Amino acid sequence: RDAAKVFADAAEMRGRMAAENAPRSAWDLKRVEGGLVDIEFTVQALQLAHAHRAPEVLATSTREAIDRLAAIDVLGAADAAALSNALVLQLDLTQALSVAVEGVLDPATAPERLKARLATIGGCQDFAALEERLERVRAGARAVFTRVVLNAAP
Repeated sequence: RDAAKVFADAAEMRGRMAAENAPRSAWDLKRVEGGLVDIEFTVQALQLAHAHRAPEVLATSTREAIDRLAAIDVLGAADAAALSNALVLQLDLTQALSVAVEGVLDPATAPERLKARLATIGGCQDFAALEERLERVRAGARAVFTRVVLNAAP
């Protein structure tokens, strides 16, 4: 495969998705910059670009694919950690939110017990710390997406 075309196609598709279906809030964990879609696009583009020479990078689990890409040095350790940390936190929160909230979480109207539970799930002392952690891990994932996908696209 032509890696430049893979990354260009991924960048174009992600751009269209962002334009047509923008995140509804910072708690739209799937669509927000650095969210699950950015992580999946990064990992899938890397798999497509490298599978011809290293078919072992192919995995149906995004987390496993990250580990496989790191194992053959397609992803550096810091980038793999950034993607994994953002993926795990946002998947954990998504699972909790899927049973507790219809639609996207609105922190202004969310019950304090829910916010406390989300903080616990995120390994944080309180909801404010969770929001800060979430912002940090998403920034890390977005930086990897930008470097790997957007900057590689012609």
